[in-house]
Amino acid sequence: MKARRDAGLAAAETALAAERIARELGGVATTGVLQLHPGAATVIPGVAELTVDLRHSEADSLAAMLRAARSAAQHDAAARGCDVSAERIWAIEPIEFDAGLVELAREACVEVAGTDRVLVSGALHDAAEIARRRPAAMLFVRSLGGISHSPQEDSSEEDLSLAIRAYAELAERAMSRA
Repeated sequence: MKARRDAGLAAAETALAAERIARELGGVATTGVLQLHPGAATVIPGVAELTVDLRHSEADSLAAMLRAARSAAQHDAAARGCDVSAERIWAIEPIEFDAGLVELAREACVEVAGTDRVLVSGALHDAAEIARRRPAAMLFVRSLGGISHSPQEDSSEEDLSLAIRAYAELAERAMSRA
């Protein structure tokens, strides 16, 4: 049993470590891919491929999350007698939306829905690219069951209606500010 080199368990520990590291540093981590090879229930995985998405609103904290996650991967692999390699697939620096528009969006949501919540996305939305050159903000619609970026994603008619009304309210507020 001491000779076991279970790459799957090393990857699983790394996924959990990435989530813990992100939470401790005020960010989020999502393990969206974990593939084990050869992929049979009775065979110890000799290779594990893990893809982790790290997000934080501050560039320095995001960089610290990445360093800590890579260190955890090295540690978890070594503890199980495995090797590890890592490559950055893609990266985007955190992009801050226009504070004035965000405030107007919050006001519009409170006016229409009676509540607001600021979310840090970190995903590559068109608005992130626009924000590099023009004032931008985003409104999100609550997904049923918290499921997003999936064919099962859906929103209630009520939430969609509120979002449309909040967007219209935001547009009015922004136009009157201009």
